[in-house]
Amino acid sequence: MTQTSTHLKADAITYVAAVTGEVAAAAGVDARDVTAVAMHATVTQTSGKGFLTVYPAGTERPLASTLNWMYSNHTIGNLAAVPVDSGGNIEVYSLQETQLIIDIQGVFVEGNESAAGRLMLSSTPTRIHDFPASGRHR
Repeated sequence: MTQTSTHLKADAITYVAAVTGEVAAAAGVDARDVTAVAMHATVTQTSGKGFLTVYPAGTERPLASTLNWMYSNHTIGNLAAVPVDSGGNIEVYSLQETQLIIDIQGVFVEGNESAAGRLMLSSTPTRIHDFPASGRHR
């Protein structure tokens, strides 16, 4: 559906708009009905052993990690279902500096009887964030 990439600083939180009009339209749903996203998070150019936690924006960071890696210059990904805040946003915490790529694969919705609680997928993935090591958004 959508893809995003960003450069994450060590021990920092990054705010990401996960559910945009583009994401909702690709899934054929109203953005206001989205409660969570199915996303693939990939880290690359890692600066050392670390982890990544993805969670709803504006909430306390949970103790569980979404993705773990063991080496510098490692590339690894993980699929996760992540709740979003009422505006469709998530926050990402990274222990180490890394390049992050987020691919939204689908959305979970509520409020629509025919789709409530179901994962709505798009036939065409879309990158929402692609943050290169230079820190400039593509």
